[in-house]
Order: sequence, then structure tokens, then C-alpha cells
Amino acid sequence: MKKLFSFLLALCMTISLAACGQQVGSGGTSSTAGSGASGSTQGGSDWPPPPVNITVAASAGGATDILVRMYAEKFQEVTGQPLVVTNISGASAYVTASTASPDGYNFGTMSTAFLTYKHQGMVDFTWDEGYEMAAMVGTSALIGFVVPSDSPYETINDLVDAAKANPGTITVGNGQGTPYYWQLAFQKATNTDFYTVHLGDTNELNVALLGGQVDVVVSRYTAVKPYLESGDFRMLCIAAEERSESAPDIPTCLESSLDFTFSPEFVVFVAPKETPVEALEGMNKVMAEIHSDEEFMAEIMALGQEVTQEYSIEELNSFMENAQAEIMDVIALAES
Repeated sequence: MKKLFSFLLALCMTISLAACGQQVGSGGTSSTAGSGASGSTQGGSDWPPPPVNITVAASAGGATDILVRMYAEKFQEVTGQPLVVTNISGASAYVTASTASPDGYNFGTMSTAFLTYKHQGMVDFTWDEGYEMAAMVGTSALIGFVVPSDSPYETINDLVDAAKANPGTITVGNGQGTPYYWQLAFQKATNTDFYTVHLGDTNELNVALLGGQVDVVVSRYTAVKPYLESGDFRMLCIAAEERSESAPDIPTCLESSLDFTFSPEFVVFVAPKETPVEALEGMNKVMAEIHSDEEFMAEIMALGQEVTQEYSIEELNSFMENAQAEIMDVIALAES
């Protein structure tokens, strides 16, 4: 069963996490999580040294930033050393992370969207040309079709049947990035055709669905969660192998006999090329210890993120090789 990878992880959230010792540096905002907590070092006899730095490819207060700062606080607890977070928006963040000193003290974040950046001319390197893999820190498969509560489409099969009976007449509100490519992949897998209305951010999508301007939207779970809880919206399915622990009431497409999966968006920690393997393995082990904290993982799930398995460095490289190959299939589909 073919999985297709998606583009864009960044959700805009209005939460701002407090961090100790904020300072402004060139290119972004830096802060140190924690203040002197003690703990056991997991990365070997000399790692981590104080401090370890991480460049977050997102603005402060966004979903990725919140996720990384939560990890930074736990990093301090586990290692006794700070993880200094610097926020840089856009492609320059990826360049900064890839060109930092490969001394084992510098890391960055990489999301699904980066896999398209070289193709779009935003950077001149691919993931394997610019980075060493360190650790998986978040995945989310919670994207799907959302309808108003009074929609005639009670199930995903109802929607598919209607789309096949009346090709190009059901209006689907969508934005850019992951949700749009999710829709294209779904249409190819199910041999359906919708009339796509390109809208802006998630607020516009929600307003359009509430006001009846569109029949359906493709959206992330976190963007419509309040409306699902209030009973205004229903999410018909997600394209995962199995139901998400974050939203166990939402069925998968597979449960409805639709042969469609869409691999989750992800966030990984990376380091510049030639970073010592001891540092990569050290970060990987620290993240694995953090993931064993059930209370922390419950907080991660509240953000719509999960870590369904631990990846060794070798496994993470294989994961990324498959991801890059599959994302090119999505690009080809979009450009055809």
C-alpha cells in the first residue's frame, strides 16, 4: 500500500510558552529552557556539554516552537544541561542549521515541508546533503475531510459515492501544503473528482464551512478540534494505518474499505553534516528517555502529535530516504 508524504507541518497557535533567560540574537530569538536541574547524561561520557543549541525552523509561539520548547525543558531535566532554542522563520533556518559548526553542540529541526524545498528552489541541498539525522520528535496523521454536523455525508463512503455520481460538483475548501496534497492523493486513490475552492488560513476554512460556502474542507484535526467538540463539525476519516490515540473516535479510511493512507507529517531533530556520531546517538537516547515519560507524551498528544515508535539513527535515515522518494510522487501528482 503506497504511502504519500505531505508538505507542511506548521500550524499557527496562539499559545506562548514561557522560557527562562530570553535573549535576542541575529536572525532569531534565543532562550534557554530550565535553570540548573540535575539529571543523568544519556549520550556518552562527554555529551552533552553545556549548552546544546537547537535552531527551530518556526516563529516563536507556533506549534513547532511549542513542541521543541517542551522537549527543551525535558532535556534539561534528563541531562542537567540546557537546550538553547533559537527561532528562525523560513528557509534561512534550514541553511543556518546545516552550516552551524558540526561540533556536536548544534542541532536543528526539520519538518515534512523541507523535503520540497530544493525542488522549489528555496535551498540548494536535500536532507541528506545538509544534515545528519538525530531523533524523531513528533508525527501527526490527523488530516482529513471535515463536514458540518448537518451534512448529508455521514461517512467517507457517502462522500465518495456522491463524488463519483456527480464528478466535480462537491465543493472542497482547501489551503496550501499538506491538506491540498492530501486531497489530490485521495482523489487519485479513490478515482474521485471535487471542485476545489482555494482559501487562506484555517480560520477562513472554518468560516466557509460554517457559512455553507463549501460542502467539505480538508483540515488538520487541531484546526477544527473546538468545532468537533462543540458538535458543529464532523471529521469523516483520517488516512492512517490505525486510529490515532489523540483522536480515537475518528475512523481511518481503511476501516471504510478505502485503500488510502497518507503518511504523517513529522518533525525531526537534525545536525550539520559530519557531526560526531556520539552526539547524534546521545540526542537520540535522550529523546527515547523523554518518550518513556507517559505524562509528557500525553501533553504532546494534546498538541496533536505522537511518537509511535523509536527510530535508531540508521532507521531514521531509511525513513527519510523513503520519505523523499514518496514526496516526489506527490509533487509529480500535483504538477500533472
